[in-house]
Amino acid sequence: NGQVDVTRMLPDLVNRFEDNPEFKNDIRYVNDGGLWYFQFNVTNKYFKNEKIRRAFAMAVNRKVLCDNIRKDGSTPAYAFVPYGTFGGKDTTFRKKYGDTYFKEDIAQAKKLLKEGLKELGEKNVVAKLLINNNPQNVKVATYLQEELRRNLGVDISLEPTTFQNRLQKMRQKN
Repeated sequence: NGQVDVTRMLPDLVNRFEDNPEFKNDIRYVNDGGLWYFQFNVTNKYFKNEKIRRAFAMAVNRKVLCDNIRKDGSTPAYAFVPYGTFGGKDTTFRKKYGDTYFKEDIAQAKKLLKEGLKELGEKNVVAKLLINNNPQNVKVATYLQEELRRNLGVDISLEPTTFQNRLQKMRQKN
């Protein structure tokens, strides 16, 4: 009817409409302030080690994840406070404080992983990634799995489950 609609779209729909000249994938309309991140089980012997956690975080190319996998207007997060969060008069938090947390750095990630494993007396990390079993999360998790394998030589398994079951396992630190 000639009116403009705004909606969040899953990547499969973005793929279908991205060549349509009326389609706009504009972050100004989809940034809800949410943030996706690894939540490590720090009771796990590997993830008690800060160097191993940092290595995992540094080994993922967030730009590729956002642009090629999620395809929903997401922007890479290099700090816990997302872009667009209020930071004081006439500014945002990121403009005021910058991206001071970290960037992807495969060489540094490999070094940290090696140091962390040596501290634990281990040869490699044995871990699984607990995820919601919807197709988008499985796609993201598969990308993360491949990044960790390719960049760190770590083979993690994926454990897709229902949202409620994931929350229960997380509360139980399982």
